[in-house]
Amino acid sequence: MASHEEVFFWSRAKKVGKNFKKILKKDLTMCPIWDTIITERKRNEEEQEMKEKAQELRKELKAHGITGKDVSVRTDHNSIEVKIKNMSIDIRKVEELATKYQSIDRDEMSGETLSGSEFVFVSYDWEILREESKKYFSVAEKVLNTKIKEGSGEKISETNNHQLLFWAKYPSQISVHNATTFGIAYDKWAKFPAYNKEALAQSLAICHHLYGFNY
Repeated sequence: MASHEEVFFWSRAKKVGKNFKKILKKDLTMCPIWDTIITERKRNEEEQEMKEKAQELRKELKAHGITGKDVSVRTDHNSIEVKIKNMSIDIRKVEELATKYQSIDRDEMSGETLSGSEFVFVSYDWEILREESKKYFSVAEKVLNTKIKEGSGEKISETNNHQLLFWAKYPSQISVHNATTFGIAYDKWAKFPAYNKEALAQSLAICHHLYGFNY
């Protein structure tokens, strides 16, 4: 159904007939309406495109055994937001599948993001993660109360493949290291926040599900 602005605009356009373009240039009361219509239609087209991409993503996730019970996929006019509702789902796999639907254009000189870019955001559902993190509050308190030397990491847990260390000054965080290549460049470590009990407990929950750490 056409908006009130569109009805008004096209009724006036019909009256001016062949001279429509000339009148449009002169009639300042019509130009803002035209801009509004174009903007609204462009936004609607972007929203429809994102909905179609989101539906394709849902199908692809389902093909990999990830259903609507595990994740939610929602759209805005230029973005897709994926929320992990099942902590046992590997968020890295979801990111791998979802980022294919992202399209970011940047200015070659400034690096600034240009209009028309389409974004994908993947994260854990906040309520699910917060509830899961409560299991690790006591561990988080114990880790945060551990006195360690500056520049040293305190091992929290390890598996056959990885070690999990707490660092108090880098800033406060925990990091996952490959057990066979410990000492690899700092920027290659997987790092998670540990600035207070709640943040550390959430990080411990994520690391348990991603790497199999037990505490």
